[in-house]
Amino acid sequence: MKLTEQINADFMTAFKEGNTEKKTFLGLLKSEVKSDEGRGIEATDENVTKVIVKMNKSLKESRDAGDVNASTEMEWLNPYLPQLMSYGDILNEVKIIVDGGADNLGMVMKEFNIKFKGKADNNEVRQAAMQILM
Repeated sequence: MKLTEQINADFMTAFKEGNTEKKTFLGLLKSEVKSDEGRGIEATDENVTKVIVKMNKSLKESRDAGDVNASTEMEWLNPYLPQLMSYGDILNEVKIIVDGGADNLGMVMKEFNIKFKGKADNNEVRQAAMQILM
């Protein structure tokens, strides 16, 4: 099932269950995707994932600033987020990249993001790279 189809199905489920907060939030997510479509960006799973990751980042910032609703909204977004690599997997891939000739943080980050864009937390990649390069 495409990501947009899953979001629409979850929206309808929330509507039928009377969960107005979740329905409103998923409606906002749908409108963000439609906004991208209006700018000529096709609603592929990859592009929708970018919207979801961007919203999740914004929600993290809101949560850190004290917004109590942001945590709940992040839970609603969680099923749509891509599964991120574990720190151990990141460490192994960074070792391979360094063994392949990358000798500074910028080179490691660039190579890693070419291979695994969106599949790992960049802060963890940076931490692993610094650990191996030191």
